[in-house]
Amino acid sequence: MNFEQRQRSKWTFLLVLLARKLNKNILKVDGTTMRRLIATILTLCILHVYIVGTCPADWNSFGLKCYKISNQPLTFWNAREYCNNQNAVVIMPRTADEVNTMQTLVEQGDVIWIGLTDIETEGTWLWNDGTKLNSTNELWNTNTNNPDEPNGFRTENCAIGHIKTGKYKWTDISCNSKYWVVCQLKVSAYNKTCSTLVGNSTCYNNMVCVSDICDCEIPAMQYHDSYDKSCKAMSTYNENCSTQVGDASCYNDMVCNSGICDCEIPATQYHDPYDKSCKAMSTYNEACSTQVGDDSCYNDMVCNSGICDCEIPATQYHDPYDKSCKAMSTYNEACSTQVGDDSCYNDMVCNSGICDCEIPATQYHDPYDKSCKAISTYNEACSTLVGNSTCYNNMVCVSDICDCEIPAMQYHDSYDKSCKAMSTYNENCSTQVGDASCYNDMVCNSGICDCEIPATQYHDPNDKSCKASTYSLYMMVFLIG
Repeated sequence: MNFEQRQRSKWTFLLVLLARKLNKNILKVDGTTMRRLIATILTLCILHVYIVGTCPADWNSFGLKCYKISNQPLTFWNAREYCNNQNAVVIMPRTADEVNTMQTLVEQGDVIWIGLTDIETEGTWLWNDGTKLNSTNELWNTNTNNPDEPNGFRTENCAIGHIKTGKYKWTDISCNSKYWVVCQLKVSAYNKTCSTLVGNSTCYNNMVCVSDICDCEIPAMQYHDSYDKSCKAMSTYNENCSTQVGDASCYNDMVCNSGICDCEIPATQYHDPYDKSCKAMSTYNEACSTQVGDDSCYNDMVCNSGICDCEIPATQYHDPYDKSCKAMSTYNEACSTQVGDDSCYNDMVCNSGICDCEIPATQYHDPYDKSCKAISTYNEACSTLVGNSTCYNNMVCVSDICDCEIPAMQYHDSYDKSCKAMSTYNENCSTQVGDASCYNDMVCNSGICDCEIPATQYHDPNDKSCKASTYSLYMMVFLIG
């Protein structure tokens, strides 16, 4: 019976034995025990399928490891070369599991090389990988009539395993003797050398052999956890990550921060769920992601039609120095000399660090709509709510109409839009304005204020008026009569 037939027969025997046990006692077990037995059978079946199917072609599985027995006896040197050529080593039964494997592989009479020699230093037994034999794990055979093993001294520097008196034991032997050899496939860990000829089974824990190096199956989406030597799916934004592994457990260059995957610089980056990456936030007037929305804009800006903007553009301005949106200042409030007029509301200008109307001499500030408006001139509508400042050149707002402050004593000069004191008798007047520039119904005659009819009127300096003379009245009566 060959190796594979032995292995399959042992599994079949175990399953049949359990089935017979179940059949024999089927009427004696309660429901819980029945469920446990059924679960055990299913587990064994699954394990049997799994173990038989995990190794490369021509290899056999046992204990979740892959083994291959030679097709003829070989010297130790040839046995070691035979295994090495297949990315394997001569079996080294160092652990209890490996010893049990050997006991399963070796039947009464079988003799198999093991990877243990004292070739370098007599009496110092080393395993194939250079580690020293642990005295607590020695399985040397004891002899009744001869010295206990190892007893070959310099002529017997290699070791074989065999069943003797029902137990698996070791014996030292000449390395030139010929025995069967069992090769154990080398299983490499992450980033270690593997065999592309043999395939992925030369890598540990479902890793793949790529370019003779063990790696995760999908490196772009998996990371290697050195604590259990497995490949795991990387976590994405806001998912749990491994603080032991660190940033490598997060997808797409994210960092593992307090056990959660996050962007490296959360204050200036956002997470794009469409390609699971962290991207730099856009600032004012730059393109943003309409799919992600406002999060793709820096400093509480909003993504409006694919462009980052202040949330309320009519009342906010962008400060490029700290890349933030700030409330615009209104009339007589402090503004940013660095930003300039944009930091002032409603088309005002930033003048010496204070928001003001663009042309203060001809504009006034209306606090009701926070705008600057043109100052009204003489006889134009003004705002009684705002007051006289809505009128040009020291005029006053009376009944919503701009007028001179003392209409009885002032006139409006349309040429400089000002109110001026009326001239009195014999004073200069404005020929452009005319009689209105003279006081008390006098007339402007050749640039001098005079009574309207000088021949019949005189000027009374006491009330600054023109009055008819007595002589003139007498002559008028005489002429009429």
